[in-house]
Amino acid sequence: MKSFLIWSCATCVLSIISFFCGRGYQDLRNGYKLEVLREESVSFPLGTVKRMQVMESVGLGFLDTDTSIIQLGDVTLYKARRAFQESWPVVQKLKVDGNSLAWHDGHWQYQLRIEPVEKESVKEQAPAKEQQPEPGAAK
Repeated sequence: MKSFLIWSCATCVLSIISFFCGRGYQDLRNGYKLEVLREESVSFPLGTVKRMQVMESVGLGFLDTDTSIIQLGDVTLYKARRAFQESWPVVQKLKVDGNSLAWHDGHWQYQLRIEPVEKESVKEQAPAKEQQPEPGAAK
Protein backbone atom coordinates (compact mmCIF):
# COMPACT_ATOMS: atom_id res chain seq x y z
CA MET A 1 0.00 0.00 0.00
CA LYS A 2 2.86 2.33 0.84
CA SER A 3 4.54 1.88 -2.55
CA PHE A 4 1.22 2.49 -4.32
CA LEU A 5 0.86 5.89 -2.58
CA ILE A 6 4.46 6.81 -3.45
CA TRP A 7 3.94 5.91 -7.12
CA SER A 8 0.59 7.75 -7.23
CA CYS A 9 2.10 10.94 -5.74
CA ALA A 10 5.11 10.75 -8.05
CA THR A 11 2.83 10.30 -11.06
CA CYS A 12 0.69 13.32 -10.05
CA VAL A 13 3.75 15.52 -9.46
CA LEU A 14 5.30 14.45 -12.78
CA SER A 15 1.99 15.14 -14.60
CA ILE A 16 1.76 18.65 -13.12
CA ILE A 17 5.41 19.42 -13.97
CA SER A 18 5.04 18.16 -17.55
CA PHE A 19 1.83 20.19 -18.00
CA PHE A 20 3.53 23.45 -17.01
CA CYS A 21 6.63 22.62 -19.09
CA GLY A 22 4.38 22.04 -22.11
CA ARG A 23 2.57 25.35 -21.52
CA GLY A 24 5.90 27.18 -21.26
CA TYR A 25 7.19 25.55 -24.45
CA GLN A 26 3.98 26.43 -26.34
CA ASP A 27 4.20 30.03 -25.11
CA LEU A 28 7.81 30.28 -26.33
CA ARG A 29 6.85 28.91 -29.76
CA ASN A 30 3.53 30.67 -30.41
CA GLY A 31 2.89 33.20 -27.63
CA TYR A 32 1.96 36.76 -28.64
CA LYS A 33 3.66 39.55 -26.73
CA LEU A 34 3.12 43.31 -27.03
CA GLU A 35 5.10 45.84 -25.01
CA VAL A 36 4.46 49.56 -25.50
CA LEU A 37 7.76 51.47 -25.50
CA ARG A 38 6.45 54.98 -26.30
CA GLU A 39 2.97 56.37 -26.81
CA GLU A 40 1.87 59.83 -27.98
CA SER A 41 -1.71 61.04 -28.36
CA VAL A 42 -2.68 63.82 -30.78
CA SER A 43 -6.05 65.56 -30.85
CA PHE A 44 -7.90 65.09 -34.16
CA PRO A 45 -11.36 66.38 -35.22
CA LEU A 46 -12.64 62.80 -35.70
CA GLY A 47 -11.15 61.32 -32.52
CA THR A 48 -7.78 60.75 -30.91
CA VAL A 49 -4.79 59.68 -32.99
CA LYS A 50 -2.20 57.59 -31.17
CA ARG A 51 1.37 57.09 -32.31
CA MET A 52 2.96 54.10 -30.60
CA GLN A 53 6.37 52.47 -30.67
CA VAL A 54 5.95 48.85 -29.53
CA MET A 55 7.85 45.58 -29.31
CA GLU A 56 5.54 43.03 -30.92
CA SER A 57 6.56 39.41 -31.21
CA VAL A 58 5.11 35.97 -31.72
CA GLY A 59 7.06 33.17 -30.15
CA LEU A 60 10.51 33.59 -28.72
CA GLY A 61 11.05 36.95 -30.40
CA PHE A 62 14.80 36.60 -30.79
CA LEU A 63 16.29 39.65 -32.58
CA ASP A 64 12.87 41.24 -33.19
CA THR A 65 12.79 44.95 -33.89
CA ASP A 66 10.33 47.58 -32.75
CA THR A 67 7.14 48.43 -34.63
CA SER A 68 5.60 51.86 -35.35
CA ILE A 69 1.81 52.06 -35.19
CA ILE A 70 -0.62 54.92 -35.87
CA GLN A 71 -4.20 54.36 -34.67
CA LEU A 72 -7.39 56.40 -34.93
CA GLY A 73 -9.61 55.01 -32.18
CA ASP A 74 -9.61 51.24 -32.73
CA VAL A 75 -8.56 51.46 -36.41
CA THR A 76 -4.90 50.93 -37.33
CA LEU A 77 -3.93 53.42 -40.03
CA TYR A 78 -0.23 52.55 -40.33
CA LYS A 79 1.93 49.72 -39.01
CA ALA A 80 5.54 49.01 -39.95
CA ARG A 81 8.30 47.00 -38.33
CA ARG A 82 11.74 48.59 -38.30
CA ALA A 83 14.29 46.91 -40.55
CA PHE A 84 16.96 44.89 -38.74
CA GLN A 85 19.86 47.15 -37.66
CA GLU A 86 18.34 50.12 -39.54
CA SER A 87 16.76 53.33 -38.29
CA TRP A 88 13.71 53.17 -40.57
CA PRO A 89 10.72 52.87 -40.81
CA VAL A 90 9.98 54.74 -37.59
CA VAL A 91 7.09 57.23 -37.57
CA GLN A 92 8.38 60.75 -37.05
CA LYS A 93 6.83 64.21 -37.07
CA LEU A 94 3.16 63.26 -36.98
CA LYS A 95 1.21 66.44 -37.84
CA VAL A 96 -2.54 67.13 -37.83
CA ASP A 97 -3.99 69.73 -40.21
CA GLY A 98 -7.80 69.77 -40.21
CA ASN A 99 -8.92 66.31 -41.40
CA SER A 100 -5.45 65.43 -42.70
CA LEU A 101 -2.55 63.58 -41.13
CA ALA A 102 1.05 63.85 -42.33
CA TRP A 103 4.15 61.95 -41.22
CA HIS A 104 7.32 60.40 -42.50
CA ASP A 105 9.06 57.20 -41.50
CA GLY A 106 12.61 57.91 -42.61
CA HIS A 107 12.01 56.26 -45.98
CA TRP A 108 8.65 57.58 -47.27
CA GLN A 109 6.49 60.63 -46.59
CA TYR A 110 2.75 60.12 -46.07
CA GLN A 111 -0.34 62.33 -46.24
CA LEU A 112 -3.73 60.91 -45.32
CA ARG A 113 -7.07 62.73 -45.54
CA ILE A 114 -9.85 61.23 -43.44
CA GLU A 115 -13.50 62.12 -43.89
CA PRO A 116 -16.57 60.49 -42.35
CA VAL A 117 -18.95 58.62 -44.65
CA GLU A 118 -22.36 60.20 -44.96
CA LYS A 119 -25.05 57.69 -44.15
CA GLU A 120 -27.77 57.34 -46.76
CA SER A 121 -31.40 57.55 -45.76
CA VAL A 122 -33.56 54.43 -45.96
CA LYS A 123 -35.30 55.67 -49.12
CA GLU A 124 -32.00 56.21 -50.93
CA GLN A 125 -30.61 52.80 -49.92
CA ALA A 126 -33.37 50.65 -51.45
CA PRO A 127 -34.12 51.56 -55.07
CA ALA A 128 -37.82 51.99 -55.76
CA LYS A 129 -39.38 49.28 -57.88
CA GLU A 130 -40.45 50.50 -61.25
CA GLN A 131 -44.18 50.22 -61.47
CA GLN A 132 -45.32 48.16 -64.43
CA PRO A 133 -48.73 49.02 -65.85
CA GLU A 134 -51.22 46.34 -65.08
CA PRO A 135 -52.58 44.38 -68.06
CA GLY A 136 -55.63 45.98 -69.44
CA ALA A 137 -54.87 49.37 -67.93
CA ALA A 138 -54.99 52.46 -70.12
CA LYS A 139 -51.71 53.79 -71.30
